[in-house]
Amino acid sequence: MDSCGTQSDAYFGEFYGTSSACPHVAGVVGLLADIRKLSNADIRDALFSTARDIDDGSVGAPVNRKIGYGYLDAEAARNELDIPISVSATGDTTAGGGTVDLSISAVDIDQIIVDGLWTDWTVDSAQSDGSTFTNNTSSHGRSNYSWERAQISVSPSPTVNLPARYIGGIYEVTVTGTGQTGQSVQRQQSRFPDFIEPGLYISGAIESGERCKQLNVRRQVRGPQFVRIRLAPQ
Repeated sequence: MDSCGTQSDAYFGEFYGTSSACPHVAGVVGLLADIRKLSNADIRDALFSTARDIDDGSVGAPVNRKIGYGYLDAEAARNELDIPISVSATGDTTAGGGTVDLSISAVDIDQIIVDGLWTDWTVDSAQSDGSTFTNNTSSHGRSNYSWERAQISVSPSPTVNLPARYIGGIYEVTVTGTGQTGQSVQRQQSRFPDFIEPGLYISGAIESGERCKQLNVRRQVRGPQFVRIRLAPQ
């Protein structure tokens, strides 16, 4: 329809009521649902908690609690659901040559990469969270989990098998999580003093734009994080 407004003698006209509110609310719901895997209740609660009152006697009263009232604030609702991404990992102990489990927990993530694996290790993973597991350990020393959209919370647990010839020592890997907002969370390789027990260590930092904040998930305070899989000396 080629029209500049809803009235023939004006370039604009009034458009209000549920005929206006419903498509606007539905559009915002669709945008919020595209952020990550959210439930209907999550989106509804975000819209309710961030809506603003209408301070105008001609349109704001009486309050209609059946069909709703107030201003919809799409940006505030988006910020309400903007959860900072995070990733953490814990490990296990095994004698020379054996199986260890990496327990990874991540928030607002669409990909997790486990890098720095030795190419003669084998990595297995049985996940039921809808992720795609790609195992390139033998060729690139890397495996990764990916999802079509960001996940609120995931906890993959890859199993790492080390050959019997391995002796006690420090074997480092990198666990990196990425989100659709462009942020990244990385558990970076680090060197440690000689008195630390042999093991597989993971340390990390959250990187967001130009900011870099160290995390210690174990103690819930700022500072470097160390989690380990120990390979005891034979």
